Amino acid sequence: MSAVSIADVVCAIGFGAALLFVIMVPIAPSRAYMRPVKVFMIVAMSCSLFVGVSNVLEWGGVTAALDVYEDYAEVLFIPLMAYLVFALSMSQQLESTRRMEQLARGEQQLLTSIVETSPAGIMVVAADGGVTFANDRARDMLGLRPEEAESHCDVPDDVRLGMEPGGVTGVTEGLLSIAALGRVDDIVRYVEHPGGRTLALDVSARPLAEDGSLGSGAVMALLDVTDRLRYRQDLERAVELRTRELLDANGRLGAVDDANRDSLVQLSHELRTPLDSIIGLTDILLQGDGGPLSEEQAHRLEMVRSCGNQLLAVIDAAQRITPTDAGREAVITHAVDACELVSMVAELIKPIAADRSVDLETEFPDGPLMFMTDADKLAQIVRSLAGSAIKFSHDGGWVRFIARGDADSVSISVADSGVGIAKQDLAHVFDGNGLAVCRDLAILLGGDISVESEEGTGSTFTVRLPRAIRHS
Repeated sequence: MSAVSIADVVCAIGFGAALLFVIMVPIAPSRAYMRPVKVFMIVAMSCSLFVGVSNVLEWGGVTAALDVYEDYAEVLFIPLMAYLVFALSMSQQLESTRRMEQLARGEQQLLTSIVETSPAGIMVVAADGGVTFANDRARDMLGLRPEEAESHCDVPDDVRLGMEPGGVTGVTEGLLSIAALGRVDDIVRYVEHPGGRTLALDVSARPLAEDGSLGSGAVMALLDVTDRLRYRQDLERAVELRTRELLDANGRLGAVDDANRDSLVQLSHELRTPLDSIIGLTDILLQGDGGPLSEEQAHRLEMVRSCGNQLLAVIDAAQRITPTDAGREAVITHAVDACELVSMVAELIKPIAADRSVDLETEFPDGPLMFMTDADKLAQIVRSLAGSAIKFSHDGGWVRFIARGDADSVSISVADSGVGIAKQDLAHVFDGNGLAVCRDLAILLGGDISVESEEGTGSTFTVRLPRAIRHS
């Protein structure tokens, strides 16, 4: 047997085995698209097997009758293989398409499940205002009814959609006005249903067109915030009511506080005047103006003066802790003669001035200088200014009290022949504790305080007060 015949025998056996394998391999039901491929493979393998068997029979001398059909089989094999490749390619495309359809179907089912189970109403509004899709929540909120064609919803005519309760805009017009805004988040719209049912909706929208236009419609999400807004309104009403109650209670407490403050201020006023006299007379006695004192008498008078000063400090502290509603000290006003008040202060500090050999002088107009003010606070200012003037005066110097008045104001000046104040220090003269208190009290009484001074020639402090205090 020649080499050619051996090759034909091997080829015939190989194609026969391949044909048998292709016939026996089953096709799964899910891969039915492979059936045409299998048919083409069986036909192609059969042609190859026929050629191989024909050659073996011819070279074996059995028969040459099949040789005439061998050429047909060989010519048929090439297009069969081409069809086989084509069928295989189409099968692969069909498989890919089938998988894409399954994936798209799964994603659509997932999206549908999310939309249907969402607590928000979700809908698609076309460019003409028609609703092409709406989940159950959206249909309930807007009263939409699905049409026979499930791709659209019927918009009712008796439901109104507007920016405020009582709006008269129809649902279609209202949806178009929202879609025209483009990309919006959390805008409130009110829906009125027949029978008086009103809903407050929090609306967000996104245009379907990539350029943000209304050409392809818009997707909208609706969230019912009726209970939330009602709760907020109820809370605001409750807060307003509670605020009014607190203001009323505060007013009552303020009235009680005012009454207590006025009582304390009046008591302080009644106590300070005789106490100032006691302290001043004690100082005079200690100076020996009433005659010589024994050691025991002087000791007891020192105790009286010390206790008086302590009591005066307590009265001043008590009055300072009774602020008005504006956070200031209480002011009690009555008619005051400026000349009489200054004379009283001068008399009280006379022993101190005498101890320093300082003469006290007064310069008053003829007759009383009456005006409305708080006598205690004005006396405190004058005492403080006079004490400073005596302190910084040389022995043998003088301190002068000057009172003047016009139609609108009264001024009291305390001048001295002391050391004076340097020019660079004038701007900070009221930063010290004593003069700072004088300035604050003057402002409290509706006036002001100023200073004129030259170093080495003395100083003049002037308190200017209105004829009547005008507090708001």
